[in-house]
Amino acid sequence: MYFICPFVFIVLLCYRCIVSLMNIPVESECLHAALRLILRLTRNHQNAMLFAELGGPRILLTLTQSSSFPGFISLASLIFRHIIEEPSSLRYCMEKVKHLSVVILLVFSFPHVFRNIYVIFFLTQLKLENFE
Repeated sequence: MYFICPFVFIVLLCYRCIVSLMNIPVESECLHAALRLILRLTRNHQNAMLFAELGGPRILLTLTQSSSFPGFISLASLIFRHIIEEPSSLRYCMEKVKHLSVVILLVFSFPHVFRNIYVIFFLTQLKLENFE
């Protein structure tokens, strides 16, 4: 038998309770509160993977219209996003956005310098690490 951190045990217990709660028909307000809690807990990718292992996404997809509430689709899509996006891919996307925003800032700040489309293309192909 191995030792489990109390916080991990509590998170595991919360997930199991929420997933089992989602299996039974509940009022939309109760489901809304449960999904908001799941959204908060799945910010950590390991917790999101735990929710996925317990069958949470399958249950989310099988919910009926009777348990729907305003904002259900956005909450469910954010939960799926937390499950799908692993930290390395999220970091890569953020670096690309950061680099592109620097290039756009340069192009619009100095339009007389960056008139040529080839210069703009060259800047977008450079890695931001070269400038740091």
